[in-house]
Amino acid sequence: MTVKRKQPEAVEESSTQAQTKRAKKDSFFEELIEEDRAHPELLKPQRKKNKNKNRKLKNQLAAIQMPTEPEWVKGSGHHLQKYIKIKELVDIESLIQKYLSENKIDIIDGEIAEKRAAAYINEGALKVKSSELLRLERLKIIKEEKATKTRNTEQEELEEYFKDSLHIDMTKTFESMNLDKKLMRAITELDYKTPTPIQAACIPVALAGKDICGCAATGTGKTAAYLLPSMYRLLLSGKLSTPQTRVLVIVPTRELGVQVFQVGQSLAKFSKLTIGLVVGGMSTKTQETEIRKNPDIIIATPGRLLSHLKNLDVFTLEHIQVLILDEADRILDDYFEEQMSDIIGRCRTSRQTLLFSATMTTEVKRVATAALNEPIKVFVNSNTDVAQGLRQEYVIMKDGKTETRNATLIFLLIHVFNNNTIVFLPTKILCHRLYVILRMCGLQVGELHGKLPQSARLQNLAKFAKGDLRVLLATDLAARGLDIRGVDNVINYQLNQSYEMYVHRVGRTARAGREGLALSMVPDKEYKNLKMIKKMSKTVMYERRLDKGLVDAWKNKLEKLNDVCDQILEMEKETLKSRVEAGIKGQIKNLVVKNENKIKQEEKINVKTKEKSQLKEAAKAEGMTVKEFLQMKRLESNAVSNSQKKRVQRFLERRQNPLFGIAKPTAGDPREIQTISLRNERD
Repeated sequence: MTVKRKQPEAVEESSTQAQTKRAKKDSFFEELIEEDRAHPELLKPQRKKNKNKNRKLKNQLAAIQMPTEPEWVKGSGHHLQKYIKIKELVDIESLIQKYLSENKIDIIDGEIAEKRAAAYINEGALKVKSSELLRLERLKIIKEEKATKTRNTEQEELEEYFKDSLHIDMTKTFESMNLDKKLMRAITELDYKTPTPIQAACIPVALAGKDICGCAATGTGKTAAYLLPSMYRLLLSGKLSTPQTRVLVIVPTRELGVQVFQVGQSLAKFSKLTIGLVVGGMSTKTQETEIRKNPDIIIATPGRLLSHLKNLDVFTLEHIQVLILDEADRILDDYFEEQMSDIIGRCRTSRQTLLFSATMTTEVKRVATAALNEPIKVFVNSNTDVAQGLRQEYVIMKDGKTETRNATLIFLLIHVFNNNTIVFLPTKILCHRLYVILRMCGLQVGELHGKLPQSARLQNLAKFAKGDLRVLLATDLAARGLDIRGVDNVINYQLNQSYEMYVHRVGRTARAGREGLALSMVPDKEYKNLKMIKKMSKTVMYERRLDKGLVDAWKNKLEKLNDVCDQILEMEKETLKSRVEAGIKGQIKNLVVKNENKIKQEEKINVKTKEKSQLKEAAKAEGMTVKEFLQMKRLESNAVSNSQKKRVQRFLERRQNPLFGIAKPTAGDPREIQTISLRNERD
């Protein structure tokens, strides 16, 4: 017979409440079941509706949680986004709109500007001097007579260096090169139909494992010319048990590095090859994380690469099988010769090296001699001539003052050119100032200079290529080596003394057989530079005549715009200053809080140490261990129950007398004698 234990009243009440709730719940579900049985036709559609509703809600949540990707991420498989540090910029657009409304400045509508530009171009305000025509006739005669003298010493040296260069077989196709199927699939998706001259010459040689010294300008397709054979080599050798970086690409600028990275990601889309990006202006921590994974290919600028090599013990170049030096002359122009020697020295000697340069300077020859082993020379384009589809123009100005140049530039952008235009400017400050002025004039403008964060530069490049921006203001350093898509016109705000730099600037347009226009703004003081360019150029240069009345009108309007621009730039400066101050204050506050927490932690540790030492001394004075002393203190307190006190007391007695609690020994047992002796000692 089992006896039921009587529960307390509170428990009985709670159990009764639980039974009531359970009964209600059961009755509720029973009612639902009966309703479903009564109307079975409503059951399935209702579930389907709920399912669609849940799916719709999930899609809405996904749309909220996943922001739209930046323009520069598209096409790179989201691999590039992890490297970019997003920096918040000053909302200068709202400042421009604010000052425009306050000062009542009428901006020119984009459609009106396009109509004016189209009308002005059709007027044919171009002039060719008779001396220019005579110069071209002389050039034709020289060409017909096959003169042995070339335009300058550098060109002679270049042609001498590449006199025994490889003959380019233009009948080759990508199919005849026997590339991997995964690479061929990527080539088809990228719509590469036939190899360019540099690709036709370099890919078969690189596949054979030979070193290459190639002369080719930007935009000739050399990125694919060295990436395709390198990727084929990696795919052929298969996946290693331990990941190793086996291909290293060195580029002069971070923008070119990003460009090569995006091309590489597109070519490696259907394979499992991994690519890392190690350039300045991007997240160092992300780069360190990617380097530790040992990607198959690393694309790097010399400075950032050496920084990681010195700071990361796990990162070495001992396993590099293919070393690629892209735009070698531009790398060495930036005084990276020592760094390049250091990087080449860290790579293993039994490697393949591919070097590409637009010119063969003394420094490039020295590096080529040190790095290459019996190279095959490939000469495609020396980049010392303007493209055949380029029309060259110039505008003569009386003076070279900033006001005159700015008024002429605005006139050209609003009244003459109505398509994508790059304007090359000498400084970052002027670039940003003109950006504000042109935005106030209603033009869709973007910037490209070293003062902008990397994310903003990439965004502006992507918008310009897409057609969202009509004008891109750039410095020579930022735009160097870039293959910018969709450039119709180039304007030289200031004419450079170097013919090579002029060719580089105007080479941003009229690429890949397309037509383009390059216009230079020339004051009287810079006319000697124009004469030098005319002398070197093999194509005609037209003088464009402008409406001086309209230019002067813009000069007068710029006086008011300049005042507003100064106010906007001052406001931007104050905003940046306040942000910097807020950032510094935040850092100081974090340091103060960190130090306060550190002091509190140290104080806690000191208090605990002091308490421990005091406890040890008190226990020692009582002739006990710390544990026994604490147990005794518990007995003295009322924090424990009687049963617990008895347990603790028995424990302490057992510690003091090991024989306590043992069964009583019989007569003659040795334990009896020991117990008696212990009792006598205690008494």
